[in-house]
Amino acid sequence: MAGAAIQQQVAVITLGTADLSRSRRFYCEGFGWVPVFENPEIIFYQMNGFVLGTFLTASLEADMNRSGLRTPGAFSLAHNVSARERVAPVMQALVAAGGRSDHCRDRCRPRTRQPAGAAGGGSRAARGDCQ
Repeated sequence: MAGAAIQQQVAVITLGTADLSRSRRFYCEGFGWVPVFENPEIIFYQMNGFVLGTFLTASLEADMNRSGLRTPGAFSLAHNVSARERVAPVMQALVAAGGRSDHCRDRCRPRTRQPAGAAGGGSRAARGDCQ
């Protein structure tokens, strides 16, 4: 595209999941997010400038006309809070909604890393979903 740049934005990020109800519990009860659309195959959450979708993996494969999406890829999604003291309560809510601490290596469960200092200051914690 000579002379014209494509706008730097992402409109939708879609994650495949084997268990949509477990995923819904995690995002709704853990983060307190409210879906803007849902059906038996997909749930959309309006984020700050984009939409996050959680889609049954088999349905995502059909939608993309691709197979073999069941193998997880590497990705990272981040959620920032306003203050260090907010990290632990957020992580506790995520664990209560089905997240697991990173000491759990069960690849069929979401995982979280407990709050710790981060390079450059601040604090970090992680939640991973290995579906």
